[in-house]
Amino acid sequence: NLTRLQMQDHKTKFFIGVVNGKLVHEGKFLIGPSIIGSRLNVFAKMLECGGFLFNQGLTIQEVKTFFTLASQPNKSWGSLTEARQLLKSKKIANIELSPPYEDPGWFGQFLFDEKENMGLPEGEGEDWEKLLPAFQSLYSTLETAHDSGHSGRSLDLNAARGSTEKLLQAIDGPFTDIMQLVRYPDYDTYTVGHSVRVAMFAVIVGRHLNLPKSIQNEMGVAALLHDVGKSRIPAEILFKPGRLDERERAVIEEHAEIGARMLMESGGASEMTIAVAWGHHRRFDGKGYPAMVLGSHESPVTQIINVCDVFEALTAIRPYKQAHTARKAYEIMLSQPGWFCPNALSSFCAAVGLYPPGSMVKLTSGHRAQVMAPGELFDRPKIKLSHNPDGQKLEDSDQAEIDLSTHRSKVAVEDLLVFK
Repeated sequence: NLTRLQMQDHKTKFFIGVVNGKLVHEGKFLIGPSIIGSRLNVFAKMLECGGFLFNQGLTIQEVKTFFTLASQPNKSWGSLTEARQLLKSKKIANIELSPPYEDPGWFGQFLFDEKENMGLPEGEGEDWEKLLPAFQSLYSTLETAHDSGHSGRSLDLNAARGSTEKLLQAIDGPFTDIMQLVRYPDYDTYTVGHSVRVAMFAVIVGRHLNLPKSIQNEMGVAALLHDVGKSRIPAEILFKPGRLDERERAVIEEHAEIGARMLMESGGASEMTIAVAWGHHRRFDGKGYPAMVLGSHESPVTQIINVCDVFEALTAIRPYKQAHTARKAYEIMLSQPGWFCPNALSSFCAAVGLYPPGSMVKLTSGHRAQVMAPGELFDRPKIKLSHNPDGQKLEDSDQAEIDLSTHRSKVAVEDLLVFK
């Protein structure tokens, strides 16, 4: 897979850096499921290095030996020089150890012309980083839930509620930062990444509707676990790269009923969470699947999460497609009469807007700006100027916040800048 990735990108090297205990690649945090990531972090600390450079020609045996070393707990190999000698003695020739991040010779700076920025989105810093523990907790909790489902163990509903509560506490204020995480590039198409982002959208809508915190929390849990039934779908069908045949499609569609039954059997699941797992593929007009449902598609929360589910799928990056803009996603969704509850879709649009908070946009004046919140007018959000028409970053004192819905000038959003 690494060799194929290098060939696709016409690269001969692949670097994973370690910055303040976090993994980064080309200026972006690797913030998905963390089991292997945590091993690499611990291993880097033991080796006193700042990352790992994988060179073209890397063999399976080298990878196996490398991770066998990484799995040895509480072992230290002394200095970076001694650690490099260790890899050499183990015949690992195509993995190089980088000096620490603070060292001028850190490989990230060497490979990427010093453009590494610790993985933080442009213009973000400490506040954005505070969200990472909550975001990672959602990933870890859902990863554990899918592992439990696959192994036939009961689901831990308390862990899911705890993770969602952490998210609610972390976003007790403007949510431009959470939208950066929602839009973060992630290729986990089928399970964990998708469900985490759907949960975050659900929380955003719940906040917009000023629902009680307890309801917001349970909405997050329901959204987080809405696809947990996929943990019991055969991998050869779930991860099939090509088009599914009729039999395979029928198997996939079983995940809704399977998930609802798993939640009921686990004990402690709310009616809301069970209803969402069962009915999130039910349409407002009664079509969809499962074929027979006892009113779950009529639940307002199920209808909202149905919208969140489809919007996330349309706007997310996938290995086989680029992300649609919010505008394009809305166009597709509005072209499907009967699919979505009008009130649920309207609430989602009002909460997220045509230009979701955290987005970077280009204005008709040539300036670039960050979207801070939806405005009263759907296509005229509240923004914060960031760059002048020449592309130069503005001083903090010049980064004016403007509500385009009430601003008297004719300045408008010209284009949504793609998040990379």
